[in-house]
Amino acid sequence: MKHKTNSTKAEESASVEAGVIVKLGMDVHLRQVTVVRQLGDCAPQPAQRFTKEGLLAWVKKMIEGGAIVHSCYEAGVMGYTLHRELIALGAKNVVV
Repeated sequence: MKHKTNSTKAEESASVEAGVIVKLGMDVHLRQVTVVRQLGDCAPQPAQRFTKEGLLAWVKKMIEGGAIVHSCYEAGVMGYTLHRELIALGAKNVVV
């Protein structure tokens, strides 16, 4: 069974102003990552679902656009693998 992702819509939303602080709260599972994003001091946006690869591409686009990305997730099925990949992109990630 394939899981739908909002990657097309989410990729469009990767554009942010340079210098904006982006906060990502992630619920990580084997087949999908559900993410709630907050831009600056604005209200959190509705949750979006990604594959791990789609999430990393989205985060990369935000960082390349000049955003400062802070993220966190609970260690579980992906352990510290996702953490290392986010850090390599330039995100400031916390595993709880």
